[in-house]
Amino acid sequence: MSRRWSPVLAAAVVILILAAGISRAQPVERTLPDGSRQVTLSVPKMACASCSKAIRQKLEATSGVTSVRFDTPQRRATVTWDPKRTTLQAILEAVKEAGFDATPVAPGGSAGSCCGL
Repeated sequence: MSRRWSPVLAAAVVILILAAGISRAQPVERTLPDGSRQVTLSVPKMACASCSKAIRQKLEATSGVTSVRFDTPQRRATVTWDPKRTTLQAILEAVKEAGFDATPVAPGGSAGSCCGL
């Protein structure tokens, strides 16, 4: 006995696949005119200046990081780096070493849910 997909179910699957592909198409890293790269990170548990100071210390100790900016109320950090000297993965690991989870967000993307503070 063979099972057949209904046309409605098949159309729904196609729409979901296309929607997933569109959302993945947005790059999280931006290449700047000077060749450096930049990313905005969502850091949900970054609630105060002490949090951002701990993250800044780890990031500035990472070879190749050239700039770090924080928007603490939005729980975001924008990091610029030299791609010849470091990677996005190394930046995420530095934030983790500071005790925080971080997720890259697409430009204009959502920072995710609040940590509840």
